[in-house]
Amino acid sequence: MRMLRLRNESETFKNLLFLQALLALSLLLLVSCNNNSSAPQNLSSEELSNNTNVASGAVESKAIVGSIDWLSVMNLNKSNNVQNNIRAVGLIDIPSMDSRCTAFLISEDMIMTNWHCFPNASDAVGARVYFDFVSADSGSTAYKSGNSFLCQQLLLTYEELDVAVLKCEGNPGRIYGKVSLEGDRVERSVGEDIYVVHQNCDYYNDSECAPTKKYSAGKVMDKGDASAPARDMDLFYDADTLGGSSGSPVFSSSSNQVIALHHNGHGLSAWSNGRGNRNSGVPMSLIVTYLKNNYPSIYATVFTRSTTTTTTPTTPTVVDQVNAHGGFLNRNSKLSTTLSTLNDTHYYRVNVTTKGNIKFTLNYDSNKRDFDLYILNDAQKMIAKSESSGNVDEIKGEIAEGTYYIVVRGYRGATGDYTLAVE
Repeated sequence: MRMLRLRNESETFKNLLFLQALLALSLLLLVSCNNNSSAPQNLSSEELSNNTNVASGAVESKAIVGSIDWLSVMNLNKSNNVQNNIRAVGLIDIPSMDSRCTAFLISEDMIMTNWHCFPNASDAVGARVYFDFVSADSGSTAYKSGNSFLCQQLLLTYEELDVAVLKCEGNPGRIYGKVSLEGDRVERSVGEDIYVVHQNCDYYNDSECAPTKKYSAGKVMDKGDASAPARDMDLFYDADTLGGSSGSPVFSSSSNQVIALHHNGHGLSAWSNGRGNRNSGVPMSLIVTYLKNNYPSIYATVFTRSTTTTTTPTTPTVVDQVNAHGGFLNRNSKLSTTLSTLNDTHYYRVNVTTKGNIKFTLNYDSNKRDFDLYILNDAQKMIAKSESSGNVDEIKGEIAEGTYYIVVRGYRGATGDYTLAVE
């Protein structure tokens, strides 16, 4: 079963008898847990104490690794980038399933979560997302009385990558912001620092606990021998989660970009109380490629910049930057180089001696990165820009005599090779 529904006492009793009979026949049932599921809103003490289908469904599909190391986001002392990411994550209530998952904003009105939370359009009916359910002393159902956004339009749901995208009413991203998705395929290193933001609590030890927003720090792990079904594509890590964390974003601690979509847990048994040896998520680069190839309108919305939020790439030390890196370019010149450092910016100086038409062209592989092109005048004020998400950014037109600066910057901190030409 993909989703764990609330059960009445008679249903639970029947399930117990059935499970006991099956256990008597074969110990193989200990490893028969489903690999993907969300969590219920509440669990009865009987279900928890007897390790019934709780262990073979929603709860056991995610794992606490060792002791619980997650932190409440209340009064969490982290950088602004981390705090902004935390704000964009919320609890999504799924009335059709009597269940819940975690979701995060990828645009002003779109959230991303797991396919197994919303396998069908009908599952999204009445779905609401809550971004402010953070208080450590909130009741287990208190999130339903707070500010919420209806998200019942299922834009896509894809089993292979365990991803779903829903459209929300009210543009919550204008209030809570959105996360940045890693689009390039990156070979991660064992021991690399990551963190997961999700909605949960340890309902194994407290069946009435509140699934408030949590910050789980961890590290990338080698795949090893996972007892639960694992896929070669998954990224493995030791950050703590439980059922209900399905659909959480996994962030790189260095870039603060989403590098994976959390969905699975490993090393679990029917009596492990949600304790396992690792968790895993689908690399975000695979999901971004899927969006680009199959849902170009969603891809364009996620990766298109808003003209109202773009900041002018000016600095009081442009000349110093030119001298340190770019140097001078002339008409009919072309160069190939690399933005090698996260959030780096390259500056070039161009002296125009004759009024006339000019063209600046920036080429790069948009399947791997996204760069932007800006032109500043001698007073270091932006006079033109190109912020496309294709392979080319181009600025052309008539220009007066004077000194100008070409600025090349990676969108959302992108790095990699590019070619710049002045004609």
